[in-house]
Amino acid sequence: MRSSAPASGARRHFLRAAAGCSLTSLWTISACASVPTLHAAAQSGRVRLARQELDATFGDGHALLLQVDNLPEDIHVVRDAGGDLLAVGTTCTHLGCQVRPANRFFRCPCHGSTFTFAGDVVRGPATKPLSRYALNVINDYIEIELP
Repeated sequence: MRSSAPASGARRHFLRAAAGCSLTSLWTISACASVPTLHAAAQSGRVRLARQELDATFGDGHALLLQVDNLPEDIHVVRDAGGDLLAVGTTCTHLGCQVRPANRFFRCPCHGSTFTFAGDVVRGPATKPLSRYALNVINDYIEIELP
């Protein structure tokens, strides 16, 4: 006859692991939630956003995350120190982790590479800049050209 103790111990181990994963998932979601996010669809190789919607999403911040359907990476739309808008890819050129805004820079959480809001490398190990997207202001809209 088998004892139920090993099954009970395995069940407790599973429940602890599940609880830890749940807490980790909540932390990840809350960390990502600190950057305002917009979702958009591309049309004719461009994303068009109303300036009013963009300004409302920025709030008091300097960066927002733009998720575009069928684009291999997300895009950070940022306001530089002079108030100009820039569109920069989120994929670190070192090993492909997603960079995050930190003050007026982007930092890679994996190995610490740091980039300016224009995407230029400030500190490695990354040696190449982040991808950049042409951004045009047209009346009350901005358009971002996609590859």
